[in-house]
Parts: sequence; C-alpha cells; structure tokens
Amino acid sequence: MSVRGIVIKLHIYAGLPTFAQLMIYGAAGLVATVQGGPRPKLVSSARYVPFTPSPSTTDKQVADEVYRALALPLTRPMDV
Repeated sequence: MSVRGIVIKLHIYAGLPTFAQLMIYGAAGLVATVQGGPRPKLVSSARYVPFTPSPSTTDKQVADEVYRALALPLTRPMDV
C-alpha cells in the first residue's frame, strides 16, 4: 500500500467520527432552539453616579474610592 493510500484511509477514518460528532452537536442545537421553555429574563439596570477623583490620586486609590462609593454586590476591593 502506498503512502497516498494510507493518508486517504487515515483521512476518511478520522473524518467519520468528526462528522458524527458534528451531527450530534447539530441535533442538540436544533432541539435546544426549537424546545419551547421559559427563557430566563435578563434583569439589567443602570445607575449613574457622579464621581470625580482627585487629580493627585493613583489608580488604586481611585479604584478603592469607587469600590467604597458604589458598594457593588459580588465585588471585592482591588488587591495589588
């Protein structure tokens, strides 16, 4: 058997499982798209808070001031 024949067989045998995997992902994607279920509502809100940092502060000091002023949930102070 020539090298070309081996490469062709290897290409075909490697392509078959890849094709099967793509078909499974495609079917799962179609099922998930067509499936009628409740979709989670994205709750988004924005609030604008006036903030002017002092001209002589470093970036870390500004970040600390913003952290204290806004008190955002799921955040923590910046560590260096």
